[in-house]
Amino acid sequence: MSKSENSSVSIKKQLINIGIVVLLTVVIFAIIFGKNKNFSFNSFFEFVGELNIFYLICAFVCMLLFIVFEGFSLRIILKHMGFKTKKRYALLYSASDIYYSAITPSATGGQPASVYYMRKSGVYGSAATAAVTFNIFMYITSIVVIALFAFLANPASFLQFDLIYQILIVAGVLIQGSIMLFCFLLMKKPNILKAMAKAIFKFLNKIKIVKNIEKRLESLDKTMNEYKNKIDMILSNRSLALKSFLLNLLQRISQMAVAVFIYLAAGLTDISVFQIFVLQSYCLLGANAVPIPGAAGVSEGLYLSAFGSFFASKHMLLNCMMATRGIAYYICFIIAGGYTFICHIIMTLKSKKGV
Repeated sequence: MSKSENSSVSIKKQLINIGIVVLLTVVIFAIIFGKNKNFSFNSFFEFVGELNIFYLICAFVCMLLFIVFEGFSLRIILKHMGFKTKKRYALLYSASDIYYSAITPSATGGQPASVYYMRKSGVYGSAATAAVTFNIFMYITSIVVIALFAFLANPASFLQFDLIYQILIVAGVLIQGSIMLFCFLLMKKPNILKAMAKAIFKFLNKIKIVKNIEKRLESLDKTMNEYKNKIDMILSNRSLALKSFLLNLLQRISQMAVAVFIYLAAGLTDISVFQIFVLQSYCLLGANAVPIPGAAGVSEGLYLSAFGSFFASKHMLLNCMMATRGIAYYICFIIAGGYTFICHIIMTLKSKKGV
């Protein structure tokens, strides 16, 4: 297949992915409207029109910072390995991660997409893999820290959730802890990753999918040696680890802050800003427990379960939930996807021209 055909297929896939998320969104809204007959788009748009514009802008800024902070984290990791990354490319690595994570089960497509665009912009594979692995570790570390904060700050808030969501929150803690441990092993014991890759190659060779296994394994050895060197370089710098952790922590806080600013924009006072952060921390854990693109449906349910007792009106609860979720996920997804799509086209055109 030619490069132009590959590009065409890739663009078609991105358009299909956007269509899937739009369809999923329509289904979720249909369910919400079906259970609440008095709720409508007209009433929601009236609600949005009455929001405090300053706090609404703050919510949008926090959503954009969610994209920016991850890009900055990846940029400083790559810089430490000797790659000078332009800001627009750093944002592409982050945007592509967020975009593909939002449309793939368990967010499995985000990191490979980020690695793909790193390689397209000149970062070789082992360095890109090392950067993404380290950033995932710091991302999950930030979630674990947030979980500890929520539990220590107000453990009673956990009981406000319905039983099914309490189970999801506990599952989220266990899943994130397991992934964190796995990433740690991949960094400290890269031979585990090497053994896994060899086993996969040998299996594919047995079923006649991969040929010339000796050459593949030789290439794997070289790549893994480079990966180990880059990981060792990253882990030797404590300052880098601290900076990456703080940027990932700020990324999660900025996402949770969207709910805070929507609440303030609506002029509500029945719950403190601190309590909103605590409840959003639990919601974050529960959402990370389900293998559904963007935790669609589950995130909405977690919000309604967490904040239901603080709203005198269910109508207001639904409006705040939709505004929060709309900015933090759907609009963020559209912006990240749009940026990825535009950058992909530009990079494809440059590739055709040999730039």
